[in-house]
Amino acid sequence: AQAFVDKTITYESSPSSGYVTSAMFAAEYLWPGTDSGLSKDKIGNESFPGYYTLTKLYERLGNESPQAVINAIEQGQEFMNHCGHGWIDVMSCGTGSLRNSHMDGLYNPGKFGVFYSIGCWTTAYDYDCIAEHFIFNPNGGGIGFIGNSSYGWGSPGNPTFGYSDRFDQRFYHEIFIEDHHRLGEALARDKIHYIPYSREKNVYRWHQYQLNLLGDPSVMVYTEEPKALIVDVPDSLPVSSSGVIVTVRDGNSPIEGGFVSLRKGGEWLSRTETDREGKAVIAYQFQTTGQCTLMVSAHNYLPGEKVITVFSAPFPNPVSYLYDDRLGNNDSIPNPNETIYFTPTIKNEGGQATQSLDLTLRIGDPDITVQDSTESTGPLNPGEEVILTDGFQFDVGSVNNGHTGYFELEIQSGSRNYRYTIPIQIGLPVFEITKIRFLDPPPMPGDSDDVRIYLKNEGLGYGHSSYAQFSTSDPELTLYTDSIYLGEVPPDGELMKDLPIGISSSCPLGHIGMIITTFQAQGYTGIDTIAFVVGETGFVDSMESGPGKWHSGGSNNLWHLTEYRSHSPTHSFYCGNESNHQYVNNMDCYIETDPIILDQDYELRFWRYFITTIYGTDGLYVIIRNNNSSDTLDFIGSGGALEGKEIPGDWFEEVYSLSKYQLGDTIRLRLSFVSDSDGDVAEGFYVDDVYIGPKLPGVQAGIDDRGKQNLIRPNPFSDLLLINLRSDECEISLINSLGQTLQTVKPKARFAMIDTKGLPSGVYFIRIEDSEETTIRKVVKIR
Repeated sequence: AQAFVDKTITYESSPSSGYVTSAMFAAEYLWPGTDSGLSKDKIGNESFPGYYTLTKLYERLGNESPQAVINAIEQGQEFMNHCGHGWIDVMSCGTGSLRNSHMDGLYNPGKFGVFYSIGCWTTAYDYDCIAEHFIFNPNGGGIGFIGNSSYGWGSPGNPTFGYSDRFDQRFYHEIFIEDHHRLGEALARDKIHYIPYSREKNVYRWHQYQLNLLGDPSVMVYTEEPKALIVDVPDSLPVSSSGVIVTVRDGNSPIEGGFVSLRKGGEWLSRTETDREGKAVIAYQFQTTGQCTLMVSAHNYLPGEKVITVFSAPFPNPVSYLYDDRLGNNDSIPNPNETIYFTPTIKNEGGQATQSLDLTLRIGDPDITVQDSTESTGPLNPGEEVILTDGFQFDVGSVNNGHTGYFELEIQSGSRNYRYTIPIQIGLPVFEITKIRFLDPPPMPGDSDDVRIYLKNEGLGYGHSSYAQFSTSDPELTLYTDSIYLGEVPPDGELMKDLPIGISSSCPLGHIGMIITTFQAQGYTGIDTIAFVVGETGFVDSMESGPGKWHSGGSNNLWHLTEYRSHSPTHSFYCGNESNHQYVNNMDCYIETDPIILDQDYELRFWRYFITTIYGTDGLYVIIRNNNSSDTLDFIGSGGALEGKEIPGDWFEEVYSLSKYQLGDTIRLRLSFVSDSDGDVAEGFYVDDVYIGPKLPGVQAGIDDRGKQNLIRPNPFSDLLLINLRSDECEISLINSLGQTLQTVKPKARFAMIDTKGLPSGVYFIRIEDSEETTIRKVVKIR
């Protein structure tokens, strides 16, 4: 255990240089036609930054062997990933296997990393497992091992879509894309992502229990070459303080989210985090004099440590301060080209009175000039404070939003000098268009309509006297106004404005309209673009109006509409025999939509129910066809190598981002069911309530809120309301503002769709009555 602790400390505080942007992938053929290297390629392409050096040892490439893996580990790898078969003391690597003795013999001092294996049983910590030998080797191996304490699960013939592959891929997504850098948190969030899939006794739930980390869960893994951070804090502190300023930076760049802790033996422990200025104010109350230790850590930085003297002498501390820009725009935020007064509040937090205080303000920033740098005040008794109104004055030059400078405030009391670092961050407004929508969708040739523009000030400064100017060179568009006044917009302020436009009657469907937006505010000019597709976009089908939106084909095709199971009221698509509710062997058939035009940042959602065999290749492929190419988003179905129970999947909403497709792209959605020839069959797949459109607000991908509350979305809405229900025995009514019931629905499942096409915009109410209570929710229809 001590070897593991020592390696972890070395990794965090003094890793060797040059290896933390390296990773090794070892991948073999799990079964014929199942090249696990494809899953590694997916991880490398979708999660790892481009600056990483990836060593790919693949059976497909003919370069995977136990010795090749050992050589790569000993060269130094931040991440090591194994996709192959395994056992308690074995990891298969192409031409042979790694065993416990190989892990014991690894020699890579100072170059420790994290290993992830999808192999069976490699992390069976109730035995003498190979993962333990990797982390307990004092001179080699690594600081963490993530793997299975029982069987891993692949999908024969479907590389990248095995159940273990999914958890493997998601782990690196959490590290690099979601920025969850602590080992334990990354694995926990990996599992959280799949909780909605784990409601039943299925393979996802299996992984929730048996996929484990051997290592310190609090370790922050490096994803860049670590740098030294700069910590500014007084060299000595009084016995107690209401708040001492600590700044953490990388040169002149503030480090936000740094962890700061102050400890004095067993007397006290304070912890806090730095803000966007890289500043933390840490309060404490020690009992005695002596020494305390300040520790600072931040992702991709070597930890900083300072030992500070604790005394009972005078301590004039700048407990607060403010910037007064009344000579500028008077909004209390330092802006470019302003003259600013600096007013500190000085409090004596020591145990003795100060002498008269002489203060000097300095800065080493060429864009900030101190004009009045000195101030003085009389003695302060313990606990006494003084506000030095307009004590100092400085000028800010022409700098960008977020420019950060660091003042040094020196306070002299007799023979004692005290120095404090105080950050200043300059703010400007930065306007961005976060989304748009038409009030009477969709935009069609010949329409005159308002585009609702959602705006946000992403900058650190106010937008004073702000307005937006609009222009277009598009001959198909007419702008009925060329500017809109935005007014005073604070930092993080959001607003929406309506822009009236006209579309030519001769405009072709699928045309992409472009409007240039120029933002103007005091001291700021910025540009953004409004883009939209003319014509119908997206796709919605509840399967209640027949199969007309789909066509079907393939071998042994059994796709048809059924009432046997459904998610919304009565119908779903089913691929199987209606007589016995079983599919057959040797199926390869599909349902496919007509062409669908996409707008920006769309997503695909559909509900599915399935029962397949546990072993084999029976399942559903989710495919996006775009021009002459096909992109398989998912395979849902059989997997693993254990015979026995079927794999069940209750009604569940699958969600896929389509954000990689461009505005105006035309796609087709194909749902393709395939079964093998092994003689085993099951009930098969049902598909219902397919949606392709803008991301639905307030709903996290894949999470089913049924059983918790009645969830109505979106709100406001245009025509279609989607309702998740906590009970499948209820009655839903749509009521207008006069109290008149316009529609009544009795769903068969815990989901309903209410179509309000033809109803005017305005306020409506949804009444949901079940056995426990009656719920009434207000919804707003907008055009």
